[in-house]
Amino acid sequence: MEPTSNKKTLNDIKNIISKTSKDVSYFILIQVILGLILTILFAIAYYLFFAGDVSSIVSNFITIDVYSLVAGIALMFLYTSFGFKVLASLTIIFSLLYFAINILLFSLIFRLSRSFKQLEAEEKTLIQASKIQKWFIVYLSLSSLAFFLPSFGWIIAIMIANAVLNISFYNFHVILSRYGLKPTVLKNSAYHLLAGSFITIVFALLLFIDIFYLPGMIVGYIFYYFAFNNMKNHILFVSPVMRDTPPPPSIPAPSAPPPRPVISSNGKIEVAKVPSPPASDYDEDK
Repeated sequence: MEPTSNKKTLNDIKNIISKTSKDVSYFILIQVILGLILTILFAIAYYLFFAGDVSSIVSNFITIDVYSLVAGIALMFLYTSFGFKVLASLTIIFSLLYFAINILLFSLIFRLSRSFKQLEAEEKTLIQASKIQKWFIVYLSLSSLAFFLPSFGWIIAIMIANAVLNISFYNFHVILSRYGLKPTVLKNSAYHLLAGSFITIVFALLLFIDIFYLPGMIVGYIFYYFAFNNMKNHILFVSPVMRDTPPPPSIPAPSAPPPRPVISSNGKIEVAKVPSPPASDYDEDK
């Protein structure tokens, strides 16, 4: 009964990974929508009010570290007297929501990393699962560190974080190739993640010459959405060598060793007939 229990546990872990991946993709989609709303609000503020003053506010909100976020909120309150009080309030609300969703995504990815660790603990064949867990932790550590690194420190941290996230999805691709299915390019989560991280890293590099990061992050997160959305489906197809598979049928061995040849009283060598194997159920049915 133990193999059946192990199989059930393995399926339970895969279901948890699938559900968590679905939650991650869902909140990434919400983050994309919030990012688009913020982009529209920044554009309205930039073109309807003092471009020079508003640009300093926008430049604070497009960065990811907490110091810039606080500075951007403070500037919003400072410029409310210029006539965009409602616009400033909406921008602050959606910015805080965007920040909160980001923290929630970190907690979900951490839960996902723990599930992959449990996956290898249950099925030793899936040695790549622990590598996925380790690189997820590296991604979370660097992304969290980026919130507290001022100046260009957060840019470097976020670029490395998005780069190492590819390693996690590459190991997931290896698991799929060996024990699951081989998805096409349009369905491959590793390729989606690679495209999203490439766009995010390029726009982060452009920050060194003062180009907006938020639009690039939105486009990159769209690819991240497809990556995690595909993971939620593909993990269910992972099926390592089943431990409860019955052995292949074989001809039963005789219950007694074959008789040895003996010399009879007249000097002739006689060999007893070897008993034929018992008839199988197939023969009886015939």
